[in-house]
Amino acid sequence: MRFFLHGLRECAAILLLAAAGLAVAQEFPTKPIRVIIPTAPGGQPDAVSRILTEPMTKILGQPFVVDNIAGSGGVAAIATAQAAPADGHTIFVADAAHWAISQALRPKQATDFLKIFTPIRQTHQTSIVLVVNNSLNVNNLQELVALIKANQGKFNYGSAGIGSVHHLTMEAFKNAFGLEIVHVPYKSSSLALPAIVSGELQMMFAGLASITPFVKTNRVKVIALANKKRTPLAGNITPVAESGAPDFDFGSAAAMFVRVGTPPAVIAKLAAAFDKAYAIPEVTARMTANNIEFVAQSSPESTLEMVRADIPRWAAAAKFAGAAE
Repeated sequence: MRFFLHGLRECAAILLLAAAGLAVAQEFPTKPIRVIIPTAPGGQPDAVSRILTEPMTKILGQPFVVDNIAGSGGVAAIATAQAAPADGHTIFVADAAHWAISQALRPKQATDFLKIFTPIRQTHQTSIVLVVNNSLNVNNLQELVALIKANQGKFNYGSAGIGSVHHLTMEAFKNAFGLEIVHVPYKSSSLALPAIVSGELQMMFAGLASITPFVKTNRVKVIALANKKRTPLAGNITPVAESGAPDFDFGSAAAMFVRVGTPPAVIAKLAAAFDKAYAIPEVTARMTANNIEFVAQSSPESTLEMVRADIPRWAAAAKFAGAAE
């Protein structure tokens, strides 16, 4: 009888907690929702968030306010989001640089991202492509690899700096095919891309959206896709994974997070609301017009799985690059 009563008390406690969580979710949100972007205005995370602001305000009945906190590799933005209450009223938009690369570069110093934040959903992804200067007499990945192997150490590549997505992706590429290519880091990809056109650099991995203007005017050649999975915006670009390196997968993704400790019912309500926003034709049309590879269907669970898979991949790339402390 004692065990039976103990079991009843446990069940009652669980039911009370569930009821409390449901009540919190029904009341949420009770004030404006702050969306923290760890970059300056103009990038894709910023564009996605601003496109979603109006429909999300209508769906949940509270204003969504985008707050750009740039600089320091996202450190200031993370600290601001971490200091917010775990109630769902502060959303942090992050990408692999925050949940994987920072830990890969500084494993002894970086805080475990998933101990601070928990996902709502994936927002968009970025196709990373390998582009080369037009002077290189190559038209596909096999020809490029053969050319580099015949001239080891004679070509160079650009990046947005040591530890950037561009740098680590190229180092993983070099490791996969046994290549020697000299790294020339720039302060940003916007400075490196014109150097591809001018011939100062021979090649680079870059975001498809940023390279598109150069491709449309035939000023560079696109040789391969770093993402393992083909995407509509990347057209017929062949993935590196289909050209000799089957495990190569270095696309970039972004997702929305809240503080660990946020009630699950609140996270579920936010995820469902974002799904509704992504289903609005005007929203998806605006994203397509901005070359944003939006993720129409996502969930906290699938996003967590994606983040966990990303961490060892970027850790391995940092090791290839010799960039990890």
